[in-house]
Amino acid sequence: MFFRSTEEKTGVGQVFCFRPESRLTEEQTATLYELIEDLHAPRNRTEAYERRYGVTSRDFYDFYQQGLLDDDGFEQTTEFVRWASAYEMQKKREAEFEERSRAFVDDLKESRTESWIQLKPNPHLEPA
Repeated sequence: MFFRSTEEKTGVGQVFCFRPESRLTEEQTATLYELIEDLHAPRNRTEAYERRYGVTSRDFYDFYQQGLLDDDGFEQTTEFVRWASAYEMQKKREAEFEERSRAFVDDLKESRTESWIQLKPNPHLEPA
């Protein structure tokens, strides 16, 4: 399932809430347009955490996976779980986008008639 974030201000800093807003079910495959749109939500969340803590999400995730983080109570634990989840979603969507992009690039290379490639919008990039 795809999610977008909604930031809420509370009396204790920022809380990132994951709310399903996609029109897709888990059985459906995202269109290329939906995939690109949904890629931005986890990126925005991870960038917010990176600004807050001053560390890349990749480095944070390495610490998280190794169990090296002192989570300092429930709020910190919840925040770290959300950051890790956003990073995992981001990596998954980036990999899928990369795969679809490579397929399109391969098609462009195979269908060229000249020594150069004319890049046009991907025909699969249609909003739903």
